[in-house]
Amino acid sequence: MWLDCGALGRIAADTVFLATGKHELHGAARSGRGGKGLVGLKMYYLLAPSQRAATRCQVELILLAGGYAGLQLVEADRAVLCLLLPAARLRAVDGRWHNLLDSLADESPHLRQRLTGARALLDRPLAVAGLPYGYIHAPTGCDPPGLFRVGDQAAVIGSLTGDGVALALGSGLLAARNWLAGGSCVDYHRLLALRLSRQMRVASAIHRFCLAKAWQPHAVTVCSLWPQAVRLAAAATRANRLTHIGYAA
Repeated sequence: MWLDCGALGRIAADTVFLATGKHELHGAARSGRGGKGLVGLKMYYLLAPSQRAATRCQVELILLAGGYAGLQLVEADRAVLCLLLPAARLRAVDGRWHNLLDSLADESPHLRQRLTGARALLDRPLAVAGLPYGYIHAPTGCDPPGLFRVGDQAAVIGSLTGDGVALALGSGLLAARNWLAGGSCVDYHRLLALRLSRQMRVASAIHRFCLAKAWQPHAVTVCSLWPQAVRLAAAATRANRLTHIGYAA
């Protein structure tokens, strides 16, 4: 099999584990565009001491018009802010990050509070668009033999579930076990789809629910009156089953 690897040129290999994350590889694009019209943005901050203390040991999910934001502390006491928004919102502020933040802060006083006194650690945010949320690779006769997709190349779960890394690790483990046991990439992708189908259906439903402006107030009300709903939703969108299975012909 030949893969076009950009600056590295074309590379021939019998087996490839494709782990390019959210970005497509020429000649091996994923089908479907469940995130058409949406853009994902990521920025790292050093929060003010009071806000850093307030966000420690928790992940904050903030619902916004047509999208949502996630804020949490990561290594070295940095905070990461991830946004998923309609591309139209970015165009409305001429693609200017600071203008977008001002607009979001006007919409969400909570987000404004968290970012007051914060220092951005990147010159500009990382960005990605056109993510096929809900995608699970279905093997076909057109697939190159020996191409094992892992992580977002195999399945793209809604960002708000926070399970993308676990899914990437679990699918990588499953692909490696499959290959070591002499299984084909078709066997692997079919088994992966079988194990992920229920989780992805639930995650996609929650994702769409939280994107819909008309339903967002209901989501907040349900979570306020019944906090256990958040735990149940988290449990239903976890890929923990992947780490406990091996290859079976």
